[in-house]
Amino acid sequence: MQLLRNQLTSDCMKQLLALLITLLLPVLPSAGATVSDNDNVVIADELRVYTIVEKKGDIASVKSETDVWYEATARDDRADAIAFYNDDIITIDKASAPGAKPYYRSWESSDAFYDGSKVCYMSVPLKKGKKTKATFVQTFKAPEHFCNVILPSYAYPKRHSTTIVKVPPRLAQTIKVETYRVDGGNITLTSQTNPDGSVEYRAEATDLPAWRHEAQAPRASVAAPQLIITGQFADTRALYRHMKSFCREEDEADEEIAKVAAMLRAGAAHDAALADSTAQWVRQNIRYLAVEHGEYAFSPAPASDVMRSRAGDCKGSANLIKRLLRENSLDGRLVWIGTKGDIPFDWDKVPALCSGNHVIAACILGDSVIYLDGTTSWSSPGYVPPSIRGRRTMIEDGDDCILGNVPDTGREADRERIRGSYAVEGNALTGSLTLTMAGVGRMGLLSALADSEPRDRDKIIKRVLTYPRKNSVADDLRVSGNLSEEEFEISARVSETNAAQKIGDKIYVDLKPLRDSFFDVVATAGRTHSHLLPFGYTGCYEFELAIPAGYRVEHLPEASTLDNEWYEARLEYAEAEGAIRCRAEVKTRDLATPLGRLEERNEGVRAFRRAADAKIVLTQISPEGEI
Repeated sequence: MQLLRNQLTSDCMKQLLALLITLLLPVLPSAGATVSDNDNVVIADELRVYTIVEKKGDIASVKSETDVWYEATARDDRADAIAFYNDDIITIDKASAPGAKPYYRSWESSDAFYDGSKVCYMSVPLKKGKKTKATFVQTFKAPEHFCNVILPSYAYPKRHSTTIVKVPPRLAQTIKVETYRVDGGNITLTSQTNPDGSVEYRAEATDLPAWRHEAQAPRASVAAPQLIITGQFADTRALYRHMKSFCREEDEADEEIAKVAAMLRAGAAHDAALADSTAQWVRQNIRYLAVEHGEYAFSPAPASDVMRSRAGDCKGSANLIKRLLRENSLDGRLVWIGTKGDIPFDWDKVPALCSGNHVIAACILGDSVIYLDGTTSWSSPGYVPPSIRGRRTMIEDGDDCILGNVPDTGREADRERIRGSYAVEGNALTGSLTLTMAGVGRMGLLSALADSEPRDRDKIIKRVLTYPRKNSVADDLRVSGNLSEEEFEISARVSETNAAQKIGDKIYVDLKPLRDSFFDVVATAGRTHSHLLPFGYTGCYEFELAIPAGYRVEHLPEASTLDNEWYEARLEYAEAEGAIRCRAEVKTRDLATPLGRLEERNEGVRAFRRAADAKIVLTQISPEGEI
């Protein structure tokens, strides 16, 4: 298939699509690993001290010293002590623990705004019941990065933790420390003004559970209790000037950029179409590559470099879109943004680096702003991915900036439809299936196909098409649609074995009309976090089953509806013209479910699934036409 090119979506989109790929495409390898549970090791105590160093009224650096006392409660063990750093931003000045040697490794960041993170790791031996201290001393050479502190550990529960932020006198009225997502009463923040005018903020925490990964849960960056430090920038404008300082104008002509720009202009009917086709060209011809570039990884690679290497991160792709637009006399600009589910703050409410993690481009046409993400390789023209819908933007505007919002286009663009036509053959349902995808599902499938080996692509398509059947055979695969079309369609002949069972004069048909892989019960045993679907969608599933000759319908499952905070769903059957028609539809509402209401959500899902799993009963007609 021509559309299957070796392109990668950005890491921010991969986070969004990970659930889809995990559920539907089990032949793909896991993208990462998480820390396993270890109830034996606890953090008995912790002291983190951040000292802000002032020079001429500005923040010069931040010194950090962390002492962690680990304890093995049931048996001898080892603790994993880690600290993240970046040679240009945060250094490791000291790492020590009894019987442990520090190791320094690269860390693959899951952030599209790649920062070249590394990790310092120590495996600390523990004796049962004895506290052992690990120490990390670090320096924030770029102090603007000191803007939030996650309070829980990602690996171990904390019995007690103290976090201190020391602010020098000349910055006491500027730097402020506040709490975020702190509730339950086990975390308190106090401040004390010293005789010299310096301020010391002290956060005390007790009985903090480990912040461990759970499927379909909010990320720690948006849901974990943390300290937010502001005042590094006076306001959004000052923050913008800092971000803009890493960008340089490119005046030199580039033959390849000019050639591509002319080709795009020739194929566009109007300026809006040209803006869209420019972004589409970058998505399909520039491979996403998270490489650190420039000071603190904030400096976009020059457009000519991105064009020459045919690779770049979000900043480089955005820079190339901007340059191509300007080559065609359109007003192309860079845009800084925070992706949904990763960034909880807005630029104007929290003017700090923790309010953004991504760079896209914009085309200004009169009073309109067209936002263009260069990293969503498999999005259709004009499609706005859920990760940036409704998000606050900081648009390049010379020495100032424009604050805007990406339009929230709603969830109607994210949809899938399955149409099936079946006949009963022995214990199987045979016929044809057609799957039509638009939006995020389309992106997920095309991304998975592009990232897989050619020999695995038919397996992936078959698995997606025949979900949730495990014993299905699909052949005569047909794929239609191209990258310029909104919808992508797959069809095949299928045989779904063990879907029909003949007992005496009856046939029991297991149609399974609900083919929605996201509509499922959430396991609650041991769960500690709320549930969050990564995106909203609409699923529509329509099937026609031919009634076998010599049989009539004895029983059709009852119609069913679900109408709650999280879903609007309905299921209905009808008999007409020698066939049974079934339609199931699911629309999402609120994507978030608090931990305490998961069983309420699960109850509705279970009831609707039970209705969808009910069997059709066909009864043989006697030769005289009677039962």
